[in-house]
Amino acid sequence: MEKYDNFNYQSHYRDLKTLGGSGLEKTVFKLICRDIAKDRRAIAKILEIGFGKGDLIFKLAENNFNVSGLDISFENVKAVQNTLGERGLRADVRQDDILKSSFDEGEFDVIVACEVIEHLTDLGEAAKEIARILKPGGTLIVSVPYRQKVKLEECIFCHKLTPRDGHLHSFDKEKILSLFRKYDIEVEKTMIHFSKANLFPFLNKIYVFPFSWIINWFDLAISRIFGLFPPFLLVKFRKR
Repeated sequence: MEKYDNFNYQSHYRDLKTLGGSGLEKTVFKLICRDIAKDRRAIAKILEIGFGKGDLIFKLAENNFNVSGLDISFENVKAVQNTLGERGLRADVRQDDILKSSFDEGEFDVIVACEVIEHLTDLGEAAKEIARILKPGGTLIVSVPYRQKVKLEECIFCHKLTPRDGHLHSFDKEKILSLFRKYDIEVEKTMIHFSKANLFPFLNKIYVFPFSWIINWFDLAISRIFGLFPPFLLVKFRKR
């Protein structure tokens, strides 16, 4: 386990506004559409944990999904609420912490946590809480940096070691699968996703071909050497 004793993720992210996305939103949206029929969009409840700048929230709301979101950042919540109002969209977005959320047991049909788990201090507690609020038969979609070399850097202000990008954990496939397996949440599908695909939209076309593994291999090599730009492991789970 990495050493992050001096890192307080709550104070770090509470007033931080997310600046960019990962390009995973389109893939996650497609997975959700395959799970929820059009006539159930207003009924089935979806939760996005750590919605950041809200791209997936907006996409789901525009397509008449019953969507909620929580984010630990006051700035993110305020910005997304303002945009929802400007666009005339409906979604329940709130400031909350998944380690101690206020949602009811079995409340959600689908839970999404993309680029979130790696930031949390207590992985076990997060998995337990996600399992609690996910319905039996429900879908969980998670993405994490894949086999990233986590690096600690000295903060120029407090001179304490701080994890780069606030990433506290490194994941391989077995680690993320075992995290949820004990709660009868089993894997249905796994994918590797180039971490900077949102910066190069044309790469989305390459991903339909068998040679996309070359991009992912190169991305992983950079991550191992420099600790930068790890590819994402995207996993779709189902709760029994």
